[in-house]
Amino acid sequence: MRLNWLKKGGVLELTTRKGHSLTNDHIARCAIKYGARLILNTDSHSPSDLIDLSFAQKIALGAGLSETEFLSLMQNSQELLIKVTSCG
Repeated sequence: MRLNWLKKGGVLELTTRKGHSLTNDHIARCAIKYGARLILNTDSHSPSDLIDLSFAQKIALGAGLSETEFLSLMQNSQELLIKVTSCG
């Protein structure tokens, strides 16, 4: 597997999107195996797709992450959001 994207700061995402989230456990295992940072994405198409922290935690733990890994995922998500919103 080519991991150049990982060396450049790439991340893998867990999604809360209905149907798409069925592969989150695979994504989480790959992230752990290759040392990739994980983020959480809702892929929201409407307000009903938005989630709260409790649901985010259920998604992460359901994907096989520990509580510590969930907290790291949330930190990574926040850092990425700050990075992309401060580029202008």
